[in-house]
Amino acid sequence: MIKIGKKFSTNVIISRNIIDEFSKFSGDYNPIHLDEKEAKKYGFNKPVAHGAIILSMISKLIGNEIPGPGALWLSQDINWLNPVFVDDRIEVTLKVIHFSKIHKIITLETTAFKDNKIQVMRGEAKVKISNVSKKKIVVVNKVEKKPIANKKKPQILITGGSGKLGWAIAEKLSKEGLNVVITYNKNKKNVLSLKKSINRKYKKNIEIIKLNLLGDYKKELVKISKLNIQGFIHCAINKIVEINPKDIDPDIFYKDWLFSCQSILKICKVILPNMIEKKFGRLIFLGTSAMDNDSPKGWSSYLMNKHALWGLTKSFSKELGPDGITSNMVSPSLILSDLTQDIPERVKELMAIKNPLGRLATPEDVANTVYFLTKKEAEYINGQNLFITGG
Repeated sequence: MIKIGKKFSTNVIISRNIIDEFSKFSGDYNPIHLDEKEAKKYGFNKPVAHGAIILSMISKLIGNEIPGPGALWLSQDINWLNPVFVDDRIEVTLKVIHFSKIHKIITLETTAFKDNKIQVMRGEAKVKISNVSKKKIVVVNKVEKKPIANKKKPQILITGGSGKLGWAIAEKLSKEGLNVVITYNKNKKNVLSLKKSINRKYKKNIEIIKLNLLGDYKKELVKISKLNIQGFIHCAINKIVEINPKDIDPDIFYKDWLFSCQSILKICKVILPNMIEKKFGRLIFLGTSAMDNDSPKGWSSYLMNKHALWGLTKSFSKELGPDGITSNMVSPSLILSDLTQDIPERVKELMAIKNPLGRLATPEDVANTVYFLTKKEAEYINGQNLFITGG
């Protein structure tokens, strides 16, 4: 009995002999497959395996297992996500996702991974069961049970919701009809005021989670994993500690890394599976215009971690783009917020005068850009650092 959702797999190590023999059989002697030096000319460290080798693994499963002897492979939709090299271990999996009793056609989801973690191919196949097949096929069209979280409306997670920037972003997204989840650490009074304000203005009931990014938040991550998060905006801001390079304290750098980088990795680990399943996601991280302009003295730890986060942003854009997930950074100049209240007014005035627009950035300037990046229409903006500076 073959049920909707049942999977069939096979694996193989792509040896040099397999590639050589396939070249002889197919007549495809493209040097990128056969010569390491030629492959390096095109940016690959090893020869690249023929894609049709992976397709032959699909054929093996169709002909032998699903549905087996007598099967006719009607069509194959395919997207190549990463190259396959000599000596890679490849596992191909077919998953039954639909069966037409009238036409006797099975629809299969086709995927291939190397080393059990890097997806190299995804697609969809249609296979007809032969009328003369001796194998009796019974397909039970039973809908797979989905986690409760998937039944919820899409939600946007905002870390640092108690600050002015988090407030502005939460309000903008709620105004536009999105469902927001915000985190805070100490300022509960502020987030309760935000929750009340959004409910009164937009009839939206935002969720609130207490989250100390420098503490132990395993329980909070479990709670977040059960939500239907399809957007993650990291705008929690750690207080900048000025550092004298002549007296470096590695503990300060490490603390900043825990707050700015490790926290994002932990949160992404629990929200990305849902985004990948939905084939949609938006990752938006807060940077700073100081990454592009002359950096202030004493900001070495803060800027080091912002640049590390930028590297992660770019990597995510490449690796998660095929799953419909974009990853971008938003880097504003000096914002009128709680973190800038200690800067003398005269200094702020001088900075405003130098700006082409004659003013400093506001939380709303950032919120408007962030909202646009969450939209479906922004899907082609990926791996970018958008500087919000007024010119």
